[in-house]
Amino acid sequence: MTVQHMRLLSRTDYALLKGATRELVDSLGGLAAAAGRTRVGKSQLSAYGALQEADFMPVDVAADLESALGQPVVSAALASLRGCDLVLRAGKAADRADPLALVSALSLEVAHVFDTLSSALSDNVIGAADARDIETQAFDVLHVVFRILDACAAAKSAGYR
Repeated sequence: MTVQHMRLLSRTDYALLKGATRELVDSLGGLAAAAGRTRVGKSQLSAYGALQEADFMPVDVAADLESALGQPVVSAALASLRGCDLVLRAGKAADRADPLALVSALSLEVAHVFDTLSSALSDNVIGAADARDIETQAFDVLHVVFRILDACAAAKSAGYR
């Protein structure tokens, strides 16, 4: 008898977590760079971000990588799924996001959308799987846009010029 495991979130929610995982790894410089900062290797990190893989990044690995990056990328995605925002504790210095890195990440994610669209349109039909892939890439773009907006809000509230 096969045991069926029930999933409580939507496919879109899980895709958002996979996208946040890919963004975290990419923001650290890719699979090799990220693997050098935690207990798992490149192939496992790749699987954590792959839509077709069932495994998700364990919390200790996410904690290692977020600490290395200085940004709670996966943690923020998890909080967002629960309808929460992460708030910096009083007295804790905010990480100042590198604007160039954020713009670079945004252009990379937009390029992924165009690549996915181009691939989907190669047969002049966008099927359900193509639509899911496009949706995932679009969520990755939105995630980076929200990081840019968060960085702008932090800069305004801290009075940076």
